[in-house]
Amino acid sequence: MSNKSDNRLYLYGLHAVRAALANPRRKINNLLIASPKGHPTRNALEADLAEHPNPPHVSETAKGHLEKLVGREAVHQGVVAFVKPLPNRDIGEFLNAAGDTLPCLALLDQVTDPHNIGAILRSAAAFGIGALITPSRNTPSESGLISRISSGGLEVVPWIRVKNLGDTCELLKQYGYNLSGLAASANRQLNSSAFEPGLPQAIVLGSEGEGMRTRTRSLCDQVLRLPTVPPIEDLNVSNAAAICFYALQESSVSQG
Repeated sequence: MSNKSDNRLYLYGLHAVRAALANPRRKINNLLIASPKGHPTRNALEADLAEHPNPPHVSETAKGHLEKLVGREAVHQGVVAFVKPLPNRDIGEFLNAAGDTLPCLALLDQVTDPHNIGAILRSAAAFGIGALITPSRNTPSESGLISRISSGGLEVVPWIRVKNLGDTCELLKQYGYNLSGLAASANRQLNSSAFEPGLPQAIVLGSEGEGMRTRTRSLCDQVLRLPTVPPIEDLNVSNAAAICFYALQESSVSQG
């Protein structure tokens, strides 16, 4: 079942909704709660609402109504937030606002599975990635499923959608970024010393099936492979992303 209607969105699950309440950029129109008084989910939400500068309207409802909204298979935990999608950011404005402290970035080249998008957002939040960049076309839109799987990462990591990923790679290089792509066919192995010291870093990951497109790969300063052991030659893109983000964090620590 779709969770979009009239440019609005349903977010569900305790972690996702609490993260949305904590995000000043998120507009929440209505909060639907099916948890009874005294339930831990209810208590956590009431505590968050008490501290919210502009708390949304709260409506009591039945669990069956939530299932109709988000689907019977969705793990809603008795709470659904009726929100507006986050506004997209301009990549140039984002980089200029960062000033001299350019964050580590993750770029996805036509990753289409919303489960992978959500998992990558969660890992990006866990390992301090400053933004996720994807093409505006051939990439899933923001959804309750992505929010749920990201476990709050959607509200923490800016998700920037760009018209052309190749042009964005070229722009990042103008800002001094070192672009590291990931491919099973690469000769160089990923480790914490693989990243150029003193430069802002960007990780580029290709689609689940085809990998990076030709132009995207050509714009990378280096292409790395995971140190996997045969017969497994590669991993799911979200697992690979988590390993890359960890290696990048380790590199930053060792250089710092």
